[in-house]
Amino acid sequence: VTAGTYSIIVKSIEGLDKANYQLGTIEFEYIIDKLSVNVKIEDLYVTYDGLEHTPMYSVTLGSEGPAVNYDIEYYSGQTLLSSMPINAGTYEMVIVPTDLDNYAYDENELSHSFTITKRNYNITYPTDLTYDGNIHHIKVSFTNILESDLEYFDYYFDDENNKEVQEAKNYVIHATST
Repeated sequence: VTAGTYSIIVKSIEGLDKANYQLGTIEFEYIIDKLSVNVKIEDLYVTYDGLEHTPMYSVTLGSEGPAVNYDIEYYSGQTLLSSMPINAGTYEMVIVPTDLDNYAYDENELSHSFTITKRNYNITYPTDLTYDGNIHHIKVSFTNILESDLEYFDYYFDDENNKEVQEAKNYVIHATST
């Protein structure tokens, strides 16, 4: 039986005393109320670390009853994601009830946005070179980059093919990410 309004009509009585009682038609209704469900989604504060993230959440019944079934969806803007978010950005977590016939939800509790913030990184490079007429191959290092992301970072000086310092002048280091 599911939540809803039901009508019962009693038209006769059976048994040994059937001959002794007059029974008219009796009609009445009863209501099975939807079970109240409380959803709480916590705030999430996280910096990009290459791992999947989801806010902590709870789905509880307002009183005793059968387990609540639901799905969880993640969105980036209007795009439905196929898994939990990993990359920096703003996301929406949505609890999707699978049984709206028997459970009552507060629509305002079913979704929550959260942000995975960008990770700060540092660039280190030598600053104490003295002109000696030779070409210097400069090594630029990136720190606070995830090991799995290092292959995507590179650098160059002034133009895209230059990783060498030949003359005494100011150079601009361009850090790139693919």
